[in-house]
This record gives sequence, C-alpha cells and structure tokens, in this order.
Amino acid sequence: DDANRRNQGEWSACDINTRTFTFIRSSQALTQVLRAAQDKRACVMYTLADPQLREQAAIWCTEHNIPHVDLIGPSLTVLSDFLDKTPRGSTVHHQRKSHHVVLGDSYYQRIHAVEFALKADDGQSPWLLPEADLILVGVSRSGKTPLSVVLSQTMSLKVANIPLVMEISPPQQLLEMVDPRRVFCLTIAPSELRKIRNNRLERRGVKTVEDKNQQLRQDAGASSRNPVVPKSNYADRNYLLRDLAHARQLSKEHNWTEIDVTGRAVEETATLIAELFNERFGSITVEDDDDSFSTSFANQYVG
Repeated sequence: DDANRRNQGEWSACDINTRTFTFIRSSQALTQVLRAAQDKRACVMYTLADPQLREQAAIWCTEHNIPHVDLIGPSLTVLSDFLDKTPRGSTVHHQRKSHHVVLGDSYYQRIHAVEFALKADDGQSPWLLPEADLILVGVSRSGKTPLSVVLSQTMSLKVANIPLVMEISPPQQLLEMVDPRRVFCLTIAPSELRKIRNNRLERRGVKTVEDKNQQLRQDAGASSRNPVVPKSNYADRNYLLRDLAHARQLSKEHNWTEIDVTGRAVEETATLIAELFNERFGSITVEDDDDSFSTSFANQYVG
C-alpha cells in the first residue's frame, strides 16, 4: 500500500486506479489475481514472501506479456547472500499463527501490573494499597490515571492512585499501612488545573445547564419561588486554591514526595518518578509460582 501511494505521487497527473490483494498464499489465488490483471491490462506489483509464488508470478506475467515488478524478491536475495541465511518464505503474521509463542515471566508481570492499576484506579479497592509498589495521590484532574497506566505498562509496577478531596479523608490504609517513600503527590498550577476542569464541565454539559438556569432566574425575577440550583465550584478559582493547598498540606504531614506536573507530558513525569523510585528501591524481586526473578526498573523502561 505504501509503495502504491508513493508511486501515485510520482505520476499525479495520470488517472491511476489501484487495487490491493492480500493474503495470497496459494497458487490458485495468485493465478486468479493475475488473470484479473490480464483482463484489465494492468501492471502487477507484488510483495510475495513465498519464493515459489514469486517465481510463478514472474513466469506467468512474462508469458502473458503483463508488466510486473517484484518489490521484495531482489531485497531478499541480497539479504540472503549477506546474512548467509535462507528466508523462511512466509510473513511474520503467518508464522505467528503457525508457531507456538512462548510468553516470558516479564509479560505476565506486566499484565498483572496493568490489571492491578485498573482495580486500584481513582480510589477503588483501598484494601489493595499495601500491595502497591507505588501510589499516586493528587487533586482531581491532575493526571493520576494516565500516569498510572504508563507506569504499569512500561515498568510493570503495581500502581494505585487516590484522589485527594477536601471534604473526604484519605483512606486509612494510605496513612497507616503504606511506606511514604512510595507515595507521590501530583501538584499542578492553578491556572492550568482550572482550564482542565472547565473543559471537563463543558464536555459533560454542566456549563450549558448552569447558563440556562441563570437565564431562567433572570427572566423569572427576584420574586420567583423556583428552587435555585447551586453553581458548581469544581472550577472555581478559590476552591482550586484551597483544594491544592489541602493536597500539599497532606503531602507535608505524611512525608510524601511532591511532583509538579505543570506543562509536563505524561511520559516525562513517568521518567522523573522512575528515577526517584530507582534511587530508593533499585530493583524488585517478583515471586512466581515456580521461582523468583529480579527486575531492575531503569529509566530506559519508561517513555
């Protein structure tokens, strides 16, 4: 497909129609395609992995005066001579379907970490916090969930995240049963947080409802007995400042590590946390059913 698009760009002034045939793995299927090309007086360009099918295509096209180009054959021949290896004659996709793939311990560790992150997302299942390798806390919309996913996928760490809300106390497991060196408090500039929360309110239609209620109150006048629907303070500047101050106060009280995510990409923040995590804990020994293995969480696994 990429070769066809590039070639069309070279002949943009011509009216060229292309058609792609995939999964050609038998002589009968190839012959059917070549006959269609002959009927249409078309030029055939092919990338057949099987050397027998490539030879059949070349012979058939030559005998029937069909213009043809073997896009992959010459490259495989040169590489075969250079590497002193014979090509397998099948695509990677076909090989994967034909051969059993053995999955290593690191694969299952990563899957387990991602499943843990989903179970312990946004304050769910607080009883899992003592099992977490790393815990992210912060106010709403500070980027805890995407950061949890990145860390679990790239570092195979069991990551939990807890929202810090002024009106609700943090779970006791976080305050009493977790090593504070494993807890990272995400902070963010109030102006950026306000933009993010305003966008969330707009996407959920809250802003539209508030504007309609405001207009109805103005039309009805001060004497109206209709109940007043309170306006959300979710993106209110004063509330944001108090919300952030509350999170920072908790962080200082419990010796959590503050991470400023303002203007940072998720991968950049993950790299920073990975560096701090490696300095404190180095590597983690993962117990398996049969044996154990040690995994070093270096920066190269992040981003």
